[in-house]
Amino acid sequence: MISNSRRGTSDSLLNLERGPTQSYTRVMDADRWRKVKQVLDAALAVEPENWTALLDTQCAGDSELREQVMSLLGHLDEART
Repeated sequence: MISNSRRGTSDSLLNLERGPTQSYTRVMDADRWRKVKQVLDAALAVEPENWTALLDTQCAGDSELREQVMSLLGHLDEART
């Protein structure tokens, strides 16, 4: 595991491990996963046409959170087709 403590950020937010292509990927910590799950659950409770407005509110400018949730929603949509 590699962390970047030089920037003064929490190590748990920057934990990295080698992925299958030998590049480094981020490991999501438990708090972050809870937030992603909370927003994902909220999105799944509304119609897809309301996702944009919901994510605008729920993600409150956290573009990474929005991207993570949209990615999961996209995979769900792919699985349904």
